[in-house]
Amino acid sequence: MVTTAALGTFTMPAHADYLMTTSSDGYCANGQFEDHGEWFYLLDRCYDGHSAVMRVDVEPVKSGNGYDFLLWNPDGYETMRSWNKSYPEGTAVCIQVGLGEYGSGTSWGYSSWTCGSA
Repeated sequence: MVTTAALGTFTMPAHADYLMTTSSDGYCANGQFEDHGEWFYLLDRCYDGHSAVMRVDVEPVKSGNGYDFLLWNPDGYETMRSWNKSYPEGTAVCIQVGLGEYGSGTSWGYSSWTCGSA
């Protein structure tokens, strides 16, 4: 499931038990993982023509910059996308956010890894 919304601010889900938040270099992308329902949120915060992108690494966690999949928000400035996944309770989930070019699949400027559990 993918949801897109235009936002002026990044609103935290009201029912989060545990919420991880991280920002890219320059704060042009914000990403969140909410353990209640395993929701990922990705917000594009800059009017720069680049997409917001999130790397997701799910247990077993890879070393270095390894990851399982990318989530993209190519919808532009002040838009947010959300994705609902399903993981067993206690599964480790790590996220990084950065910027990229959706069409070519290239990305850069990633935050440090932020990890939690489902």
